[in-house]
Amino acid sequence: MEIPAGKFKAKWLQLIDRVARRREPIVITKRGKPVAKLVPLDEPRPSAPLFGYMAGTAEIRGDIVRTPHLNGAVIVHLFFKYRKTLMFAFLK
Repeated sequence: MEIPAGKFKAKWLQLIDRVARRREPIVITKRGKPVAKLVPLDEPRPSAPLFGYMAGTAEIRGDIVRTPHLNGAVIVHLFFKYRKTLMFAFLK
């Protein structure tokens, strides 16, 4: 469909609705020459859900609570080595 710019200016809201509904472009002309084309947008793709999009992609390997390679002595050593850093981290 072609329409002069003057008519487009007067009826642009209805024409936009028509393009969206019928999914066919409209060519806008000035003095009989095409100057613009009103086309429908591509159908929006459904976006991925915000929560749960990575469900089933992780794998648990071993015990995530206990760490057998760190015994009590190692944990105490690490605590005293980094206690100042830990204290400052809690104060922030």
